[in-house]
Amino acid sequence: MTKLFGTDGIRGTGNSWPLDSMTVAKIGVVLVNWVRAKTDGKKEVNILIGRDTRESGSRIESALTAGIGSKGGEVHTVGIMPTPGIAYLTRTNRQIDLGIVISASHNPAEDNGIKIFNCNGLKLREHEEIEIEQEVQKIEITDKVTGRAYELFDILRNKYKEHLLTVGRSADGLKHWNPKNYPLQEMKIVIDCANGAASKIGPELLEELGANVIALNTETDGKNINNSCGALHPEAIKKIVIEKKADIGITLDGDADRIILLDETGKVIDGDEILALCGAWYDGLDKLQGNAVVSTVMSNIGLKIFLNEREIELKQTKVGDKYVLEEMLLGDYVLGGEQSGHIIFREHSTTGDGLITALQILKIMVITRKKISDLITMKKAPQILINIPVVAKKNMEQMPKTTKLIKETEQTLGTKGRVLVRYSGTENKARVLVEGVAEKQVREIAEKIADAIKEEAK
Repeated sequence: MTKLFGTDGIRGTGNSWPLDSMTVAKIGVVLVNWVRAKTDGKKEVNILIGRDTRESGSRIESALTAGIGSKGGEVHTVGIMPTPGIAYLTRTNRQIDLGIVISASHNPAEDNGIKIFNCNGLKLREHEEIEIEQEVQKIEITDKVTGRAYELFDILRNKYKEHLLTVGRSADGLKHWNPKNYPLQEMKIVIDCANGAASKIGPELLEELGANVIALNTETDGKNINNSCGALHPEAIKKIVIEKKADIGITLDGDADRIILLDETGKVIDGDEILALCGAWYDGLDKLQGNAVVSTVMSNIGLKIFLNEREIELKQTKVGDKYVLEEMLLGDYVLGGEQSGHIIFREHSTTGDGLITALQILKIMVITRKKISDLITMKKAPQILINIPVVAKKNMEQMPKTTKLIKETEQTLGTKGRVLVRYSGTENKARVLVEGVAEKQVREIAEKIADAIKEEAK
């Protein structure tokens, strides 16, 4: 059987393995058995399920409910909910053993996935995923399985929104902070919800905090999630940000665990720049525990330079916000994230949360009375990232031309750049990242390596 788990949970096409109804039901069965095995045979197993707006989500939810219910597990559904909302609700409710999000995050509408959080709101570790995967491969379901779900839509949605409102109004280390003195009434905000899970809660949150909100891509139909909008396409709202004279543009992905910003001129601000700003801000508040920020190997070298100039260390992990969080927990760090926009403020969340990140940035803007363009001072090195669709994820040892090019590139760039080639953990794509001093050189190198992969990874 093909590997079940990838970089961020289980992913696939909505109606194909591993997201066909039978396999999903098996996953539900295994999760109940797995919890009981970890808790000395606990009888009452409670699992919370939320999803984004994909049309395949309700079918997957039904199959999970059937599998969980067939083993006596209790399912509590919250309907459409951002991924960080499920993480928060799972860790703050002692009755919940696991939280599940049915989402493929930033992927197209035809894809879907299953993300699993433990009772502490943490994504499963690799060895736990392997345990579950092995059990799914073993079991057979021959009878029709059925299960019941308890719907708690409004109660749990409101609980997550109250958490967000509290973060938006909280002092965050400021001695003289009073949110009434720093209202958002003067701010005009464009928010692109990607027709996803934050389409309702995102605009509502900002409006309740007093902002003048222009909400885009909130009309969900199950097929338009991430469709030329959201965090993968921030340039789509550039014109509106400029025309409406907005203070900031906020773009979220389908499950709202990542964010990309635009300043008032329409310039895109990525996760590295957000980490730089928030790292320096936390350092100034004497809140940066361990004097370090955590990111992945995909981060621009400019982030490291920016932080090092301020005597802040940059810790790097492999790609995936769960690996960022693992490093944060290991070193007791409070801030981490990815260039792609997964930003973790550990005092508020156990996973990337686009809305919490937006609130933190807005708070800095309001307190400093500065434009976001003036706050972003990190200088990025020229960096080119090319994604190449592949049929099979071949071992690099089977691709001699690509391997040779990579070695030659590393020698050419020396200490003034780097090359990173990896396969996506959520899609059938190879990613080529090249960084250096001269943009033209960097682009040419990246394109050569990409062409070699296209030729050899057939």
